[in-house]
Amino acid sequence: MSSSSRRFVWVGIGASAFIAIVVASIFVNYYTLNNLQFRGNTAESIDFATLSMDMKIDACNPTPIPTRFDKFTIAVNYRGEEFATMMINGKTIPPYQTTILDGRMSVNGEAFAGLFMKTLADGLAGRQGQSFEQEEDMTVVTTIDSRALGFIPISDRKSLAMSEFQQQMQQDDEDQFSCA
Repeated sequence: MSSSSRRFVWVGIGASAFIAIVVASIFVNYYTLNNLQFRGNTAESIDFATLSMDMKIDACNPTPIPTRFDKFTIAVNYRGEEFATMMINGKTIPPYQTTILDGRMSVNGEAFAGLFMKTLADGLAGRQGQSFEQEEDMTVVTTIDSRALGFIPISDRKSLAMSEFQQQMQQDDEDQFSCA
């Protein structure tokens, strides 16, 4: 075998190893992101002028692999319109550990005013409580953004009914929140 064909074989082996590492990194990163568990911790410092408040959320990594994410976003939608959002900057969560995440929830002023006016109009018309009558009126979309190997974007997005999200945020049972 000539030296140029040996070089070609080694380049092929190197390229195959690089591709295998990239694919494995993407799979592991997505696996750990998809298995993160969240629950509410506290809400404080309500600012009525900006319709926002500071919040803390517990994040549990039930996997044996440290998990790093760049951004965690929670978007609350009312009848398809964005009602509120919460942004949390990235953090590394050690294996089998709970980490407290700090975020800020901001309410969309126009959506809030519209809901308030609809509730007021319903109340004046004798239709109390009809603004939140249907389960599907409020949904929550959670998105966790990360990067495999520091440069390959990965995103895990989940859409939940508000009741499912509330149930998730109130987890105290070890069956639902593994790091308790």
